[in-house]
Amino acid sequence: MWNRRSQAPPRWDPPSAQPSPPPIPPLRGSRPRRRSRLLIGLIFVAVLAVVVCGALGSTVRPSWLTLPWFGPTRAPLDALSPDLAAYAKSQGDDMGVVVYDVTRNRYYSYNENTPFLLASSAKVIIMLSYLDLVESQNRAPTIAETQLLSSMITVSDNTAAQTLYERRGWNSGQAQYVQQIGVSGYQPNANGWGWATLPPASMAQIYTLLYQGKILNAADRALAMKLLGEVDSDQRWGIGQAAPEGATVHMKDGWVAGPDGSWAMNSSGIVESGGETYILSVYTQHQPSYSWTNVQRAADLATQALT
Repeated sequence: MWNRRSQAPPRWDPPSAQPSPPPIPPLRGSRPRRRSRLLIGLIFVAVLAVVVCGALGSTVRPSWLTLPWFGPTRAPLDALSPDLAAYAKSQGDDMGVVVYDVTRNRYYSYNENTPFLLASSAKVIIMLSYLDLVESQNRAPTIAETQLLSSMITVSDNTAAQTLYERRGWNSGQAQYVQQIGVSGYQPNANGWGWATLPPASMAQIYTLLYQGKILNAADRALAMKLLGEVDSDQRWGIGQAAPEGATVHMKDGWVAGPDGSWAMNSSGIVESGGETYILSVYTQHQPSYSWTNVQRAADLATQALT
């Protein structure tokens, strides 16, 4: 919810009667050139394979393509689920869906760069930015700070969120942190953190950085993951309800009435189930009433395709 304020030449064999001349040394730089050509060839093959797999939307690809230095392969949403793609397209610009299949290093999306109101999902950024502030002070969060973080995430307490938001430097503190970790598209709002906007691709990136341990130290990362895994059952719509039974889910939902009175609803998080791990972000806007139907339908279809 919202608040009020606010990347060599050929060898010559002489006749036996003549003394043998000294051997001709190899041309300088010949080995480095051969190695360079080999490296260029390998890079070309790798790039060609990535392009072909992406163009075909194929799930069959060499296992080495999933290695981290190649990054995720990308495909439109219908390569994952034609039903999900059709549903998202039926919502037009009012829905954005990003799916990162961590297990296969595969990325699917629709309207990934469209900005949506964050609502209470802004609390994920507030939590991470505040823990980063604490780390910059070479200390661990106090008991009181941990309680504020817990209330903000697990029960979506707006007062706790406002307190931490102010301590972290209001809008400028949030914008500075998001830029610091290499995430683009965050746009603050003078009316407060809940009306800030962010594309779903950027929220998926934030969860990916957290999951991969690329932000925060080990202790603070563990705390953040713990809190995202303890969101109250009555606030686990979308991803939480769609997740398979027994799955481990780290998530945060958001919901807010926008300036025009219509509703923005979203659900984002990390799901681990039976050896499968994926990050999902579903954002909606311009809904005439408070309803999780659209978010839930998209989350259900994505989950069915992944598990």
